[in-house]
Amino acid sequence: MAGLPLWLEDFLLGLDNVASPEETWELTVSLLSSKGFGWSIYGFAPSGDKPDNNFQYLQFSRYPEEWIARYHEMDYAEKDYSLYHCAKQLTPCPIGVDLAPRNLDVSARKVTLETGEFGMRSGIVVPLRGGGNQNTGWGAVGMASTLPGNEMRKMLRDYGNGLRLAAMLAHEQLQKQAVALKGGETKLTPRECEVLLWSALGLESEAIGERLGLSLATVNFHIAKAMKKLDASTRAHAVARAVVQGLISP
Repeated sequence: MAGLPLWLEDFLLGLDNVASPEETWELTVSLLSSKGFGWSIYGFAPSGDKPDNNFQYLQFSRYPEEWIARYHEMDYAEKDYSLYHCAKQLTPCPIGVDLAPRNLDVSARKVTLETGEFGMRSGIVVPLRGGGNQNTGWGAVGMASTLPGNEMRKMLRDYGNGLRLAAMLAHEQLQKQAVALKGGETKLTPRECEVLLWSALGLESEAIGERLGLSLATVNFHIAKAMKKLDASTRAHAVARAVVQGLISP
């Protein structure tokens, strides 16, 4: 590991000691947070070359829940210039209101401006390919910050190459772990389990949102994600499968 900065050596050593995709992601989030990225996201599509909200993908996120829900509700994946960049190119893509390209079309500019409303001023998205035992597919690690553009540019001059390598290392580890888990039990996020549990107890989405402090759109987003993971046709079907698999206990 000669020549690597100490922080990246520590990250590599940490990857040797994680046992699950969730642990790998938490380690990655910790690293990115230490470099000033308060928001991070990882997604990977095993096939296809067009971004949309319906493709199958492995995803972890530390973006604001309200933003993720709005992103899906408004079909922003089809308007997000950074996703199109990652599907076609390998160079990191600048993001955020302070760093986004100035020649964006109206719809892409709207998405960018809305990220600014959630505090995401600057950052980068690192394109990814393959991973694990796969030779196809594309994805990205997104890193967003409250830093103004000039400070982000300086930070990327100092750490950009290392951050890009860290994103690729995390991706490789996540894909290997996903392959190892394939065919195993369904994995739901804590929030997905929470909304299904309250559904099992008879609460509708609006009441669940009031109890958890979430918007109606956010609750429905998590329920839809859980239904997809469980291959369920209805909310009740998802609850039943979650109970049978021991994912929730009403």
